Amino acid sequence: MMSRSEIQVIFEDSQLIAVDKPAGLPVIPGRWNKEEDTLLARVNEYLGSSSVPSSLSLPEKVRIVHRIDRDTSGVVVFAKTPQAHSELCQQFLRREVKKIYVGVVEGVVKEDRGTIQLPIGTDPQKKGVMRIDLKAGREAITDYEVIERFIGFTLLKLQPRTGRTHQLRVHLQAFGYPLAVDPIYGNRGALYLSQLKRGFKPKSDEPERPLIARLSLHASCLCVVHPTESKEITFEAKLPKDMEILIKNLRKYRRNP
Repeated sequence: MMSRSEIQVIFEDSQLIAVDKPAGLPVIPGRWNKEEDTLLARVNEYLGSSSVPSSLSLPEKVRIVHRIDRDTSGVVVFAKTPQAHSELCQQFLRREVKKIYVGVVEGVVKEDRGTIQLPIGTDPQKKGVMRIDLKAGREAITDYEVIERFIGFTLLKLQPRTGRTHQLRVHLQAFGYPLAVDPIYGNRGALYLSQLKRGFKPKSDEPERPLIARLSLHASCLCVVHPTESKEITFEAKLPKDMEILIKNLRKYRRNP
């Protein structure tokens, strides 16, 4: 297990740092728990350590540019200077940043590719939950493309053009193909081998361990223009082990005939 101080650095220079966030770790502290372990704290701790090359600047603290959900894994970028922070935030606001996610959804998506364009707003009945709101919601656009189909599931490439809270999860639910694992917008909080392999019986003397017990969603790629060098730069995070295991078992036990 990754310790509190460990991070997986994808790229770093004097202006920014891109890291691969593990699922289950929030980017910033929650409102009611300012002392919890976060990606922000780990990045600041890393930058303040002696292991960072002296050629790289060591800011007192990095600046948040964007966030992904606690239970989503993948690429997150932080700015190390005010200039980089301002420029990167403007790129997100102007929708110039290319974001690619990989997700396993429940159901077999028929169209090879398409676009979901439905406005999103807060759910007044459920704190912290979003919903499709055709009257007062904010514009939200998601492009999708089928990577692979299985019996009962689909592996999708997802590209959000906007950055609304829980956008992919809400759009997929409204589309009729929620994430295979999503306790809020989907139908389950974990996925087990016994749910994929016909006739599989777990050991009677110990509980079955899930193949994956967090959102079946991974932020695989982020492309921005470097804030000072004015050239396009792409950060990629490979699929984590639990997502790889899930896809491997889908190919083995739920392959289309």
